[in-house]
Amino acid sequence: MRTHRPYVFAEHGRDGVLRETEFMTMVRGREWKLVHFLDEPFGQLFDPQHRTFRGKNGLSTDDHEAVIYVSWYDAVAFCQWLTDIEGIPYRLPTEAEWEYAARGNTINTFPWGEEKPDASRANFNYMLGDTNQVGSYSAGASPFGVLDMSGNVYEWTHDFYDAEYYAGGAASNPGGPLARSAYFNRVVRGGSFADAEGEIRASNRASVLGPNFEAELGSSAYLGEFSSRIGFRCASD
Repeated sequence: MRTHRPYVFAEHGRDGVLRETEFMTMVRGREWKLVHFLDEPFGQLFDPQHRTFRGKNGLSTDDHEAVIYVSWYDAVAFCQWLTDIEGIPYRLPTEAEWEYAARGNTINTFPWGEEKPDASRANFNYMLGDTNQVGSYSAGASPFGVLDMSGNVYEWTHDFYDAEYYAGGAASNPGGPLARSAYFNRVVRGGSFADAEGEIRASNRASVLGPNFEAELGSSAYLGEFSSRIGFRCASD
């Protein structure tokens, strides 16, 4: 796929995925109270004052690791909040935009080229057993200098997932499926700290259940999925 649309990864995305500290600013500013886990022992509000699932680091305004445990809707809400604060339109990148940022006009297997991934280029294959600080792998930069496009955390994109979309879709500037398939899955790209070499390739596609706003308000189906392996970054036209 190729994209020629004028877009950029924002300051909140070029040097890596979004940081906890940036997301927590939105959480506090909006008093974000989206309930992720509905029942104990998992019940909590996504708020820095509550206990968290972040493990050794916790969620804090001093945390420069990748934000995780965010649903697709959380990511969209952050982009909307940032738009309101800065007066610049932010959004999630389309899948095509994400891949173009990762590969440029090449067909590289990885953002940095054809060399096999190692500890200098990406956080993958449980090397650290957790996420790492954003922007830690300068040797893994894409042709545009964008960091963290492979490993550390998967990244939400705007697109619905359709396994066959690119087989018959537009080859230039594809905007993604106009409607969902039988499911509400959204595309995630990039692989994570827990994934092997094959899953952090720049072309690798995966999907995770996004929100279903037709479901019962506050239900797990309404919110969609999230995990310790998924974050996001912002794009701007």
